[in-house]
Amino acid sequence: MLGAALPPVLAALRVKVPASDVSRHVSALVRTLDLSRPLPSLQARQWQAVVALLLAGLSWGRLEGLRPVFSRARPSPLLLDMLDDLGLDMDRFVALLELLHEEI
Repeated sequence: MLGAALPPVLAALRVKVPASDVSRHVSALVRTLDLSRPLPSLQARQWQAVVALLLAGLSWGRLEGLRPVFSRARPSPLLLDMLDDLGLDMDRFVALLELLHEEI
């Protein structure tokens, strides 16, 4: 699920943080989530959107090297292109991110 979605997201965003560090932090974040029900069956693109949201959340503190990619004031063109490919725009992405932020 997330493991398969992470590499294409990192490649699309040209993340300069080592993939192993990103993977470790994503895994640690996911372990903190209260998943009381089975996860829904999502398409690969939807899992990539979930990964992008988790990375954006991690950019606030744990992975500050991601901050330039996810800046709300000036989002990376790479992020905007990836979101477009995933069928999202920045407004929807930010709305989902705010929901995630309220839960974490």
